[in-house]
Amino acid sequence: IQVDAFHIFKIFVANPQKPARVQTILFKNRERLLKLLAFLPGRSENIEADLTTVTRVLKALEGSPTARRSGANASTSMAVEAERG
Repeated sequence: IQVDAFHIFKIFVANPQKPARVQTILFKNRERLLKLLAFLPGRSENIEADLTTVTRVLKALEGSPTARRSGANASTSMAVEAERG
């Protein structure tokens, strides 16, 4: 179940047009989310690539919804990677 939840979660992180509320929630909880992701069970090679990208995007998040435009390129590349997988 945790791996399936991760696949849904990564969509929220990868969305380059996150609603301001989602951006704020991710930013406020990013340290806790990063800790949880570090111990995600059931990892495979496919998940590792997505996990690396999600971690990178979470670390790059900025609190201001207008600042999210600068992180759009990283989010977009993750969405492209997700489509390949």
